Amino acid sequence: MEPANLRDYIIHGESWIALNSYMDTLQGGPLVADAPKGQEEGYLPRRLHLNAQKTMYLSIRLLLSVIRIGRCPRNLTVNSIVLTRPDFRPRFVGNVDFEQNPDNPTCDAAMSALAGIFENILWSHLPEDESVPDEVHNLLYLMRQQDSFKLTEAIQYHSCLVPLENRGHLFLKEYQYTVDILRKIEPLNFRYVMTQLVYPRHWKIIAESNPYVQAVIERGDYDSLRSKESTCTPLELLKHAPTCHCLQDFANKCVPHGLGFEPKDMNHALYIMSEHLLASLQLALHRVGHLACLRTGFLFPWN
Repeated sequence: MEPANLRDYIIHGESWIALNSYMDTLQGGPLVADAPKGQEEGYLPRRLHLNAQKTMYLSIRLLLSVIRIGRCPRNLTVNSIVLTRPDFRPRFVGNVDFEQNPDNPTCDAAMSALAGIFENILWSHLPEDESVPDEVHNLLYLMRQQDSFKLTEAIQYHSCLVPLENRGHLFLKEYQYTVDILRKIEPLNFRYVMTQLVYPRHWKIIAESNPYVQAVIERGDYDSLRSKESTCTPLELLKHAPTCHCLQDFANKCVPHGLGFEPKDMNHALYIMSEHLLASLQLALHRVGHLACLRTGFLFPWN
């Protein structure tokens, strides 16, 4: 049975490229391990290429869109999805068989198959001694769960799919909600979320090898005992050096945003310090039923 929306599948005569072939064209492959500005050495986890993020995000949305209207593709393979030219948006090929009013196991099988497609493509571009990044692995894990349709928000808006320049906004939105709202209205759920967070393993090595990040930490008057309001510290002038701001090295009047350290660079540096933190925060918020209300979709610019 065909999907109800004509734009869910490729039209006869329309130009397209195979999903795995498109991933081959990405510079550096679908997983990149470039160092952020200022990084000298240390642990550098891979992350998804921007166009790989877009492709995976839209492929997930394509599958969820047909499931929502009571259709589900059977036996998905890497050849079942192609990308249109020139906009490179995923579509089903014409010979994909759709089941009407599918049950949960059928939908789970389709989502799990899509996870397998992603995983095989990503593994094919990795050296033998490397594996898929933990954050991406977390997404694939969620896609393979039973009743994966109940995890729609956590899958579609997963942190590994957000562009670098929006990553900081995503974290702030979720963390501020957790601390400022969830802590007050549902203390038990707040404690659950905080206990589920997975903290960075290599943050000290990375911070010490990046002079930009190190400057913020050293001048930010880090308070290990949490004796004062830490959220204000980075933006305050230090008492012992009133003319020395912790972000002064980033100032550059020649650029529109006034920073020599681009927002994308800063998010890149923070990503390699906290690759597990954001994914664990999102999943914990979803489990207590508070992720959907944050409406983070606007940070994913491919809708």
